[in-house]
Amino acid sequence: MSIKNNIDKGKFCERQAITFFQQQGWKLIAKNHRVGGVEIDLIMKKADTYLLVEVKSDNLWRQEYPIKKNQKQRLLQAFSAFCEQYKKPVQTLLAIVDQKGNVQPFDLEF
Repeated sequence: MSIKNNIDKGKFCERQAITFFQQQGWKLIAKNHRVGGVEIDLIMKKADTYLLVEVKSDNLWRQEYPIKKNQKQRLLQAFSAFCEQYKKPVQTLLAIVDQKGNVQPFDLEF
């Protein structure tokens, strides 16, 4: 697949990640949801547990770690605000998507 630009690439990666997690029984609750001024790429839910996912393309992963310190701090702030609001168990993952659409999830450690 030829991906023309970053917006198309981002949408492709998000669609692949959504499909990947849905196949594992997660339900999509929100996409590109803003909390505390920060965007959470995907919010999924299974039973009483929420899954907050940051999606990145494989190319970014290979060049350097895709989540820089300041972005990590903003994500932590958004994830914390989400936890406060919903008061439910939350998992956080980084989903790396390659050009073929393969998804590799990684734990997001703060």
